[in-house]
Amino acid sequence: MQKAYVRSYRVNQDGDLEVFSLKGGEHRDLSKHYEDLPRNRHALAQGAFVDVFRQGDGDLTWVGSPGGHSSQCALSMKLLLDAYTQDLLLEETKPRAF
Repeated sequence: MQKAYVRSYRVNQDGDLEVFSLKGGEHRDLSKHYEDLPRNRHALAQGAFVDVFRQGDGDLTWVGSPGGHSSQCALSMKLLLDAYTQDLLLEETKPRAF
């Protein structure tokens, strides 16, 4: 089954979320739309990520890594998956929507 990359959620070295999307062949930095998500930047693990793909049948799937097994890694993965699941529920007209 064919799949295409559509979005990446990552925690950077400052504990900020970096979110990049590929839509219509254009790369977009969506990070500014996630600045209001509550988080403790010092409690997050740099390098944690969730990448989202669209399968050939239109379904979205994800793959990710918390970057380890510490409490910071667990908090990071929860934050990234919370952002992803929130985006799934948004109307198509919203900038964060798929």
